[in-house]
Amino acid sequence: MTTKLLMDHLKFMLQEYYLDNNTYPTTDQGLQALVQKSTTGTPPTNYSPEGYIKKDSDLKDAWGRKFIYESDGEKFIITSYGHDGKVGGDGLDEDITVSSD
Repeated sequence: MTTKLLMDHLKFMLQEYYLDNNTYPTTDQGLQALVQKSTTGTPPTNYSPEGYIKKDSDLKDAWGRKFIYESDGEKFIITSYGHDGKVGGDGLDEDITVSSD
């Protein structure tokens, strides 16, 4: 449950980022773009001076692994591979995904 709540929070912050910049951070920019203005790819046009997330630790799932983030700038998918850290699984090992759709 904790991981899903973190992912929902990231989704909300990505939507804020999108409202400010008319794009999501790309895969190359990653979720780190929510903590610090990205210097790779196309720079955001109206980045919040405070950033969108305060701590790098908020970019990890409940098991301490970085979320997998994929985005072309128009849509995104955030994934956690669950407790076992492997694709697929059931119960606590089940993959968790949140997207812009």
